[in-house]
Amino acid sequence: MTKVQVEPQGQTNGDQMIQFTDTATMKGRTFSFDVEQNHLYVSNESTEQLEVKAGGETRTLPPGESWGEPLNYSSFTIKALTGEEDETYQFSVAATVYGLPGADRVNGIMDNLKKSIEAPEPTPEQKK
Repeated sequence: MTKVQVEPQGQTNGDQMIQFTDTATMKGRTFSFDVEQNHLYVSNESTEQLEVKAGGETRTLPPGESWGEPLNYSSFTIKALTGEEDETYQFSVAATVYGLPGADRVNGIMDNLKKSIEAPEPTPEQKK
């Protein structure tokens, strides 16, 4: 198992993202994180099919394809499904820990916000 040593970069929405490029083999490699991640994005930059397993999900990525999904995981495994046994195959990863919930992650908050802006509650003086 390979422990990911990349420092997360803060995003404007409060998320913490780790990005790195590495290689997979036909034997497979597992990458682990110190902190549980909430989103995984993997891009297959090789000429062979790669299999990715994380958070109970398994995806096969053809060459040049990518997969991204919100899911909770502390490690992921990646391996080449085709190619040569002694070759390595490049991929890129973006692993994200969500920050504080933003307006886009809280159901109904935007509707409530719009209503409060469009029709503010009258002040006591306005009610007279």
